[in-house]
Amino acid sequence: MYISIKNDLFSIAERVKEIDDGYFIIYNTEKSCFEVHSTKQKSNTYCLTVPYKWLDSRTVTLVKSTRKEYIDNIVNEVERNNRRLSGY
Repeated sequence: MYISIKNDLFSIAERVKEIDDGYFIIYNTEKSCFEVHSTKQKSNTYCLTVPYKWLDSRTVTLVKSTRKEYIDNIVNEVERNNRRLSGY
């Protein structure tokens, strides 16, 4: 079951909407986690699972960091981690 989060203690749902008005947060009761979704995605609204037990400012930072305008940063981070893991 999904529970839509519209109001929360730190206004995270509202702050995420400020990043992109298509974003919304749900609580997935089957997985016991928060998820960020977007109405602007065509086939599926799912964007990411929040890796924290609570909604707080880390969630806003995470959502901002995964935006497509930061794709170069994301790719560079993946490549750095891959080099570190392979020993290069």
